[in-house]
Amino acid sequence: MVSPFVYLRLPVGGNHKRGAFWNEVIEKVQVRLSRWKGRCLSLAGRICLIKSVLSSIPLFFMSLFKLPSGVEDKLVRIQRNFLLGWGSEGRKIAWASWQKVCKPRDFGGLGIIDLKIFNLALLGKWIWRLGTDKGGLWKEILVSKYGGWRCLREEGKSRRSSLWWKDLKEVWGSEGWEKSFEDGFNWKVGDGKDISFWEDNWLGCDALKRTFPRLFSMCLAKEAKVAKLGSWFNGVWVWHLVWRRPFFEWEKPLVDQFWQVLQGVRLILGEADSWVWKVGGLQKFSINSAYMHVRRDSEVEGSPVFSKLWRCKAIPSALFTAWRVLENKIATRVNLERRGVMVENALCCLCGKEEESYRHLFFD
Repeated sequence: MVSPFVYLRLPVGGNHKRGAFWNEVIEKVQVRLSRWKGRCLSLAGRICLIKSVLSSIPLFFMSLFKLPSGVEDKLVRIQRNFLLGWGSEGRKIAWASWQKVCKPRDFGGLGIIDLKIFNLALLGKWIWRLGTDKGGLWKEILVSKYGGWRCLREEGKSRRSSLWWKDLKEVWGSEGWEKSFEDGFNWKVGDGKDISFWEDNWLGCDALKRTFPRLFSMCLAKEAKVAKLGSWFNGVWVWHLVWRRPFFEWEKPLVDQFWQVLQGVRLILGEADSWVWKVGGLQKFSINSAYMHVRRDSEVEGSPVFSKLWRCKAIPSALFTAWRVLENKIATRVNLERRGVMVENALCCLCGKEEESYRHLFFD
């Protein structure tokens, strides 16, 4: 067995499931996001520094290894203390939840990267390459050892599988995607030589073996590719499916429905089958589109107020102050009292007549 070593600043041969594997990343993030720097920066400056650190230090590791939950908690804690703690020691007031902070700006957040989801999108890139790349030594090794990307759909974990392959299987079936990674792409049908007729989602719906389980049990070619179940006749594709017995009378409506699904299929002679990424209209996989797809922010309508706010030509510190006002994250006496901070009274320090709320200070 080869001892762990470092190649291109990346540990090779170690167990990335252990916390010690990530100590170097955690230490570097701690140095960059130290508390004393927080005292010297505004909220806008702290957010900018967090984004620059996240886009450089842990990105290389996260693009290859699945982040353990314990390491993720440590990195999030460092970011949260730096952002919300103002560089102070002791207990800090969390003016906004971390889920709120990680939301995109147009949806009322601050646009800080959610490490868990971003890690999922980065590893999804390898699955996409595994299914779309035409060559490469790394792909040949995975195909020869595990059987290719279709084996990621198999349930259970083999003891002989590598830790990295197990991570890819977890990413494939992660809760972040709708059902699996397969829901993020469609098949572009070409000559039909790469598409599994019954097992792949190539008709814009679920796999045929799940849509028509009875017909699947009756078919004699359960693992056949699309190209093997038909032929060209005078420039027209004709299906030749073989069944193990004739259909009963009550099964014929199901068969008619099956042929209606296949009626719109058009094979293209000489063109290979390919994947089309259906998120964001890009057709090719991108980390950003996968990240937004897993976040599901598009399912909730964004606020036009925040969209206009972040497009204003104002200094960043003013924009973030406006965000705090709109979200009621200002340290007014009402908010401090609500969070258990002892104040003499909740009356406004300027007029002394009404409660010092964010609406009273900035709008009334």
